[in-house]
This record gives sequence, structure tokens and C-alpha cells, in this order.
Amino acid sequence: MLPRMKKSTTFFDKSKGTFLNFLFYTPLVLLILFVNACQVCSLILRPFSPSLFRRFNWACGKFWWGCVVFLMEKVRKIQFIFSGEKTPIKESVAVIANHQEMVDVTAIFSLAYRKKRLGQLKWFAKDILKYVPGVGWGLSIAGNFFVKRNWLRDQKRIDHVFARVLREKEPMWVISFLEGTRITPEKLKLSQQFSRERRLPVFEHLLTPRTKGFEAMIRSLRSQLDAVYDVTIAFPEGTPSLTQIFRITKINIHVRRFPIQALPFGEKEIGQWVWKLFEEKDELLKYFNTHKAFPGPIIADPI
Repeated sequence: MLPRMKKSTTFFDKSKGTFLNFLFYTPLVLLILFVNACQVCSLILRPFSPSLFRRFNWACGKFWWGCVVFLMEKVRKIQFIFSGEKTPIKESVAVIANHQEMVDVTAIFSLAYRKKRLGQLKWFAKDILKYVPGVGWGLSIAGNFFVKRNWLRDQKRIDHVFARVLREKEPMWVISFLEGTRITPEKLKLSQQFSRERRLPVFEHLLTPRTKGFEAMIRSLRSQLDAVYDVTIAFPEGTPSLTQIFRITKINIHVRRFPIQALPFGEKEIGQWVWKLFEEKDELLKYFNTHKAFPGPIIADPI
């Protein structure tokens, strides 16, 4: 697993970090509460013009997530280093990303901003999150996917959302963290034990992927998607928590594009495709651990 950033040990560092976090996050919290209020007001549009309702909420998402990109790249001046394949703009795609900390999400924001899909992000999120003011309410009103980690209970609800997406022909980036949770040394050990017991591939830097939701998504949304993006995120200075965001200067993002036509059709075959993808992804992270960079040239993609 990639090393995590060490916590501050001095009172000065902690005090400075607390103050900087306050300056960084307070405007974002106030902004998202304002955006939430606008989204609630927009509900009056939904019965009369679903299209206008969707476009308004796309604008809300693009505004708030764009503020995060601005603070990260222009204020904090974190360098986002892209490698792999240079992908087209304005595609509808499914994104498979590894998940180490919540800071991973900011890397996806920066990539989506460059591909002109920041307002159309769709997330698979834990069901309880939809009750949380701010992010949760915003995701709920914008029609994101909430799951309870029980496929038998989630399937009917997710299929209903997929049917709506198909009916309304929405452009989208559907974000899937197939590991299901953020990786920690304890979770990695349990995941490796699970894989060994079932004679599955054992990963060094990833948790066992949960493939059922992804299989259902590809089966349902294949006609609406242009490609699948495999996005691998790594931090050369150690993986930071949200409170350590001011201690990093670089985030590496490696992107591979798979045309939707290249994916198999059967659910079992899609699951096998995901496992092969994770084996390659694990090798990428192993390479990064050694070289502090992903293989191949850096792709210049300024904001």
C-alpha cells in the first residue's frame, strides 16, 4: 500500500494546520449551504421542466466543485500530474478509481473539469450520506446513486435510477470506487486474507473489488456510455487526510481509456474484466511506489 502522510508532531504545526484548514474549508462549507438552498428552490422546476431542473443542478455542481478545483490548483497551487492516455472532452463515461482518502475526490474534480464534465458527475455514495446537510443533500437532489452495500436491497433502486438516466439521456461521468471503502492497513490485510481463502488474486495496494454494481451499470447504461476510464491516483509525498491537504504539493493521476465496445457483454465476463483491470492497476501502484511516478510521459493538460 502507498505510504500515508505522517501527522504533525509539534504544537506549531498543528496550530498552523488548524488555522489553514479553517481558512480553506469555511468558505467551501458556506458555499455548499448556499448551493443547497438554491437546489431546494429548484425543486419547484422539476414537475414543469425536468430538463431545466437538471441543467440548473448541473450548474450548481459545476460551481461548487469548480470552487474546490480553484482552491486546490490556483490558491493552494497543488500540481496535478497527468499520465497515461489523453482522453477526449465531453464524453459520457464510467470512471473506476482507487480510493485511499477523501482527497482522491479532488483529483477526479480536476480531471472532470478539464474534460468539461464537472457538472455531470454521478457518484455511488453510502445511503446514510443523503441525510447529511451540504454534500449529502446536494448529491441527493442532483440524482446520484445511494447504496446500502447490500446488493439484493440496492439492485431495484439502482435499476430504477439507471432507467431514468436512460430515459432522460443525460450526459454523465459515473464514478465508482469498486473497493467500496477507503484503504487502510487493517482493511488491506482482511482483503488479502479473503482473496487467499477464495483463491482470488491478492493485491498489495488495492482492496478486493466489488463488481456486481459495476456489472449492472454497464449492462444498463452501455448504450449511453462512450468509454470506461481507469483512473489511478497516487501521492508522491504520502497519502494525506483532508486535514493534511496543505502539506502536499503534487497529485499524480494516471488515466487509461477503454471504449465501451471493448467491454464484454456477459456479467461474469465483465467481472473477470474488472479483476484483470485491478491486477494491472495494482502493478501501476507498485511501479509508483518505487519510482514516485507512473510509467510513460507526462501529459500536459493545463487548467
